[in-house]
Amino acid sequence: MSISLCGLPQLGVKKSHRYRPGTVALRVVCRYQKSTELLIKKLPFQRLVHEISKDFKTDLPLPVVCRHARNP
Repeated sequence: MSISLCGLPQLGVKKSHRYRPGTVALRVVCRYQKSTELLIKKLPFQRLVHEISKDFKTDLPLPVVCRHARNP
């Protein structure tokens, strides 16, 4: 037991464990860097690239990677 500011004894309440700021974020970054899985599925990524490429040039052909994503 510890004594509080007003002089009354307090029951010991254990604080929950907290990691320092950034520790969990670094752990997540390392986990994603180790993995080989795709974070964005192929077809939604292909649609996004196609939509963005329309803004730059209308007759721009899709890269081989995007065509592969369309036909796995």
